[in-house]
Amino acid sequence: MIVVISDDITGAAELGGIALRYGLNTIITTDITNVLPHSDILIIATDTRSDTESGSVKAIKHLMCKLKDKAITIYKKTDSVLRGHIIAEIKTIISYSYYRNALLLPQNPSKGRIIKDGIYYIYKNKLDKTEFRNDPEYPILSSNVNTLLNNSAKILNIDDITLSDNNIYIANAQNENDIIIQLSKAHKHTLLSGGADFFNCIIKKEFNVYPLRKEVAKIPNANRIIIVCGSTQSNSLVNEPYITEHNGYEAVMPDDVFNGHGINKWIIKLKMLYDKHETIILNVGKRENRGKEYAVRLKRIMAEATKTLVKIHQPDILIIEGGATAYSIIQSLKWYNLEFKTEYSPGIVSMLYDKTEIILKPGSYSWNDIFKSNK
Repeated sequence: MIVVISDDITGAAELGGIALRYGLNTIITTDITNVLPHSDILIIATDTRSDTESGSVKAIKHLMCKLKDKAITIYKKTDSVLRGHIIAEIKTIISYSYYRNALLLPQNPSKGRIIKDGIYYIYKNKLDKTEFRNDPEYPILSSNVNTLLNNSAKILNIDDITLSDNNIYIANAQNENDIIIQLSKAHKHTLLSGGADFFNCIIKKEFNVYPLRKEVAKIPNANRIIIVCGSTQSNSLVNEPYITEHNGYEAVMPDDVFNGHGINKWIIKLKMLYDKHETIILNVGKRENRGKEYAVRLKRIMAEATKTLVKIHQPDILIIEGGATAYSIIQSLKWYNLEFKTEYSPGIVSMLYDKTEIILKPGSYSWNDIFKSNK
């Protein structure tokens, strides 16, 4: 069994979609008991990326105490552009396991994200020159991966041969073949960690499998749909063909709510709108970046608003953009154990809870074609 520990729920769902693609028995949960379920892949979704470093270490210790001495392989899912408490979490896993070093490949060449000579690029643009520079929780001000990891990792070049103990290595890789070469250097005492492309290569190697299915392009028709866009940089979806076909209405967060006033009036309005429209979009709207405290407050507001609407009419489909927002909503709803259903596009994956299909999308990924017309 491979146990994935992910620092956000959309990253967890993304890897679940990969496992689904290969026909592997996969379970996702937000916590575990001392008795692990029977599956090929067990994915544990945390929200440690949005926590403090001490809080994230505490959460990883909690999981590792339950996983200790189990016959498993651990994969540490990290953010693809190195946001979060990556080094602290990797060190904690190593200290509570038999691993002696770690190999980190966060980049996803399939999405134009590569590391070359220790510098991170997205489609030939240095990372600190992209939208990630304005991230509200982890503004990225350097493209040097060593700087991003506080000089706590060693660069692993393609022509390097071995990994020594007591080190964390971050690997140069510009394509899938590079990832395979870097993976070949790991041994049973190497903790593997990183992004979706690395996990995909590990799956193929460990299970000797080939994809059994392709992604589904479009979301199915439904009677009740809630869409939550919790980022201050989210684009409007109201004019997308699928949304207009489903009588969609976009409710942008009022200025007074965004600026710190109470949310009761907005909640009352949302209830009325949800009665009139089969599809409602909750959108923070294009706003200035006000830092981490504001981001935490906004996700809590979106969670409270969503929970209120779900109580009125549990939707057929709940779509959430952004990992921190998704985790906050699912925890608020107490929908802890979810069954994987469909991979719509790499990174955009759905799960089931009761009668509701939950579709999750990482905030930095494109919606691709999932909102095309179903006519």
